[in-house]
Amino acid sequence: MIIKNHRSFKTNIKFNLKLNADLRLYTNSKLAVTFVELMICVSVISIIAASALALSETGSRLSREFELKSTLRLVRSAIDRYYDRSLEESPALMDNLHYPRSLNELVEKKFMRKLPIDAFTGLSDFRLISSTDEPDSLKTNGENIYDIKSSSDYIALDNSKVDQW
Repeated sequence: MIIKNHRSFKTNIKFNLKLNADLRLYTNSKLAVTFVELMICVSVISIIAASALALSETGSRLSREFELKSTLRLVRSAIDRYYDRSLEESPALMDNLHYPRSLNELVEKKFMRKLPIDAFTGLSDFRLISSTDEPDSLKTNGENIYDIKSSSDYIALDNSKVDQW
């Protein structure tokens, strides 16, 4: 094989050597930048994950609050319907005798399908209020059920106490 242009061959070799050296430098610096980029990406992902966790916790709290409000509304509505039906059936009774004596009575007489569960305690341990109780009394005389409140000491997202709802 005959090399026609000896000078271009030498130039080619020099160029290739220089190109390989440049590539090595580029590759090493590229690795350092990649590590920095990786650390930045990990930091950004960590921040996003922390925000998502906080949002999911807030969403969970909000859903429990909504569930408790819904349960209280449902039970209060059942108590009102029980009172109205009792008043229609026997209007001569005293007012406090028209209210149910227990939550089980509301279930037995089909005003509710099952005993309500407090979303924060996970139990059916509501604070029952009788129509003959003193206002703001923490204990009931157990004569009847006029109202129902949560027994949880949880503070809602709007800074209100759920046991005051």
